Amino acid sequence: MDLAEARRDVDEYVAETLAEYQFSHVTESKIIRDPVYGFQRFYPHEIAIIDSPILQRLRGVHQTALSYLVYPSANHTRFEHSLGVATKAEQLALALQSAPSRPDVSATRVLELRLAGLLHDSGHGLFSHLTESILSQRHPELIHAIKSSDDFPEKTHLGEALSALIVRSPAFGDLIARVKTSYATHEGLRDVTTDRIANLILGRTANPEEQYLADIISGPFDADKLDYLGRDCHFTGIRAEVDWERITHALDVHTSNGTIYLAVRQPAVPHLEQILFSKMMLFSAVYHHHKIRTLEQMVQAVFEVAHERSTDLNNPLFALARLSDMWRLSEAAFFVLAKHESVVSDRVKAILDRRLMQRALLLNITTIKKDPENVESYLQFQKLFAAPGSPQTARLLARAVHQQLPAEVRKRIGEHEIRFDFPRSPSLSDDAEQCNVLVGPGDARTLRAFFPTEDWVASYADNKLSSHVFAAGDQETRAAVADAAESVLSDLFRLQIDKTARHALK
Repeated sequence: MDLAEARRDVDEYVAETLAEYQFSHVTESKIIRDPVYGFQRFYPHEIAIIDSPILQRLRGVHQTALSYLVYPSANHTRFEHSLGVATKAEQLALALQSAPSRPDVSATRVLELRLAGLLHDSGHGLFSHLTESILSQRHPELIHAIKSSDDFPEKTHLGEALSALIVRSPAFGDLIARVKTSYATHEGLRDVTTDRIANLILGRTANPEEQYLADIISGPFDADKLDYLGRDCHFTGIRAEVDWERITHALDVHTSNGTIYLAVRQPAVPHLEQILFSKMMLFSAVYHHHKIRTLEQMVQAVFEVAHERSTDLNNPLFALARLSDMWRLSEAAFFVLAKHESVVSDRVKAILDRRLMQRALLLNITTIKKDPENVESYLQFQKLFAAPGSPQTARLLARAVHQQLPAEVRKRIGEHEIRFDFPRSPSLSDDAEQCNVLVGPGDARTLRAFFPTEDWVASYADNKLSSHVFAAGDQETRAAVADAAESVLSDLFRLQIDKTARHALK
């Protein structure tokens, strides 16, 4: 799939989705209660966008994918997160107007920031980042095209690119034009453009003197992070806080080589560090929780089997053959329709019934034998799975383990029921490197000058980050998988696994 084909798919989906949508002409702003912020206000023209099928679809996309099967209250969705980002974006923009440098933030730019906040996740599919990861693996040529295209910044992820393509699609442009006509008297709305909204989602602007506005939507301490960190903590019950109000009051801008970036004055550094602490806590307690990782692996297995046996499917959406299939297939539909798909029904029922794969091996720095050569082998092993091709490597390892199982065990467990899972460390260093801290007039340092992020990430990788070999079946089957996995890892990577790799499992 090339970029042109992806654009056609997106344009077709948006046109089809909006074909019959007629928004109601409301005359007053609406107040929406939020458990994190209290009351949020949305302008009449924003209600037309919020009520559209493009955003309403996000009500069915859980913010933290399947974590609600581990943390029962984590039922928050991308929809309320998007509302929160819009609110937070405006608060950050208005706070800049009181900053010492007082950058000009026009009414039009505030409206564009709010719309970018509402739409920044419109490209997410079911199970959030999980399906994007699957499609990224299937279409590496598209990911390469996105990263090499002038239309997108180099580090753009698939979800961001798709959100920008949705906003730039002709059908969505027509919707915005109708909204602007209907609410022509709203200050600043006439000059709003979909191209600037899309660029804000991508974290850039055509004018380098307005880069600080893009940083509000996609930057090191943007509205997206401020919302999801607080929201994920709230709904999972994790006791980690982000003092976003203190950060807001310390906002300013910094000019470097003609580009004006968002910055924070030095007194707020402890609160920026608090963001990194909270992010680390959420990775440890939620995003890298072994049960959540198991669930994600089970969903990946469903889509892999559906893709390989697509000719046996009643509903072709399960194969995720096109990008838009992850928007057409909702999470609710996934569980309902799977009952009629013989190739995946048992796997999906196991997820619903929480009959999860179990850990056969725990792989981290504490479960390998401690001789220096073996430790070095493990560190090289870790680096291998930080590479872009790691999902394919994980599949090859699972296949190798399956082939090495005794014949009677292979009859009880399929290749897709053995999963190697290699989570990646939190991306704290990039955030700290891009975060500008003002220490004096015209003098900015990166947050790394105040906070040793590399040491923290290395410490997390050594002490918290764990890889797993998951397997279905009974204890005897998992023990056989563990034996075979140890043999494969020894043959391929010279890894010598300690007995604690099994004893540490519960």
